[in-house]
Amino acid sequence: MTLQNVVGRFFDVQGGQVYAHVREGDSPALILLHYWGGSRRTWIPVLQRLVPGQGFVAYDQRGWGDSTSVPGPYDLEQLAEDAQRVVDALGYSRYVLVGHSMDGKVAQLLAARKPAGLSGVVLVAPAPSAPIGGPSRSRRRFPTPTTTRRRFFRASI
Repeated sequence: MTLQNVVGRFFDVQGGQVYAHVREGDSPALILLHYWGGSRRTWIPVLQRLVPGQGFVAYDQRGWGDSTSVPGPYDLEQLAEDAQRVVDALGYSRYVLVGHSMDGKVAQLLAARKPAGLSGVVLVAPAPSAPIGGPSRSRRRFPTPTTTRRRFFRASI
């Protein structure tokens, strides 16, 4: 399968421009966020299987792919802000964030802001909320599903 009606485009973000492949089409559009170290090309096997009319944008996050000249910071807040700028520039009225691995965190962070037009979030093999195997002092800073449930039940009694 080949991708049809895909246009290469740059989007302004703080400190530079990120490069994307965009296809105008049916709503909700898919906003495809690649894994840390990946690029928009990560999504090609998925994009080849979409119905021809499905709208999407797959862009290279700052520091990766054809967006390597965009300087940091490379933190989650900045990556979420970049994603919002891409969405805003496209003017999507309805869209779904699709975050892979580390960018699952970016998708969740952006979704937590409750932006206009967000119709859903898809997490593909999302990174854990805390580093696995890190120092115990660091791990204690992050709630686990078990501690979160315990806190919820204690608060509801």
